[in-house]
Amino acid sequence: MQKLLLLVIVIPSILNAQKLNLELFGGFANYQGDLQEQRFTTNQSRGAFGIGARYNVTDHWAIRSHFSYAKLAASDKFNSDVLLRDRNLNFETKITELNLLVDYSLFSLNDKKLTPYVFAGVAAFHYNPYTFDSAGSKHFLKPLSTEGQGLSQYPDRKEYKLTQISIPFGLGVRWRVADNIVLGYEIGLRKTFTDYLDDVSSTYVDAAILAAER
Repeated sequence: MQKLLLLVIVIPSILNAQKLNLELFGGFANYQGDLQEQRFTTNQSRGAFGIGARYNVTDHWAIRSHFSYAKLAASDKFNSDVLLRDRNLNFETKITELNLLVDYSLFSLNDKKLTPYVFAGVAAFHYNPYTFDSAGSKHFLKPLSTEGQGLSQYPDRKEYKLTQISIPFGLGVRWRVADNIVLGYEIGLRKTFTDYLDDVSSTYVDAAILAAER
């Protein structure tokens, strides 16, 4: 299944001449996919933070861009399905993202202190899934081709790229706490177009074939 990312963040904004806002943010990241059946969990959430800017085109419409860093992790041991728990897969990955967003605020903060808003846009992100063995050694998963990606006997399973495009969208609330400071709370989703964010998509290949080619 294609993966869905969730970011829950707090965004303090510093206003400059009312048009340009500097934004710093921090929060939590989660993912929904083959190793995580729920959209949000507390025990598998990881941190996220970043920096960006927002340009207010009008009192309601704005263009903004962020550079962010997040970490994702999931494990079969938390799954409700006993077969998946027995599978016992897990992964972690660090994600860096650069996005370009358009957002619409229902009210103008020049007139009110509080406004809800929605946003959508496009993003490029880089990831590289890995896991740890029983001795604690770190192993990046893509070079292992555990599902036959790039192997001659599995021509339909292509190697995946570690830099991908996603569609960010979501909603939030902004609160003007001072003349030049706005505090925001935002929930954002990222629709991805890769099935290998966690390096899990279909089935493992025969171990003998994998050993011969890798």
